[in-house]
Amino acid sequence: MTRQTKKRLGLLAAFTLILLLPVVGTWARLGREKCCAFDGEKILPIYRVRVVDEGGASHVFCGFTCAEKWITAQGTEPTIIFVADEKSGREIPATSAIYVRSEVITGHVSGNKIHTFENRRDAENHARSYHGIILNHWEQAKRSNSWNGTEQ
Repeated sequence: MTRQTKKRLGLLAAFTLILLLPVVGTWARLGREKCCAFDGEKILPIYRVRVVDEGGASHVFCGFTCAEKWITAQGTEPTIIFVADEKSGREIPATSAIYVRSEVITGHVSGNKIHTFENRRDAENHARSYHGIILNHWEQAKRSNSWNGTEQ
């Protein structure tokens, strides 16, 4: 091989690596699961809570309890909160969700028992099936939530 050919092959290899780097980076991150910003627990999509802070940054949590603890620790109110509808997994504004406190624990670390639904019928079905009570909004759910396994 001539020196010119080796140089061209080297440039071609370097150019190929540069082009493949973003693809390799994306592929490497695919296996990583999203973790809760409060306790590091794996986030199941149907229990996901996303809080947008005053700076516009999103913080994702494994459930209501972790999100509420994080918000309390911040000392400032978030710009907006989104919760997942447990039936569809779709993200909805927390202000439009229907909350249920039931016996079903969604997070082993947090002990979260608050569930969120977009449709009232789904919330009622969950409450009936799992000995729960319907809560009207985030603040009522916050007051009803048990952080230590006992009623507050």
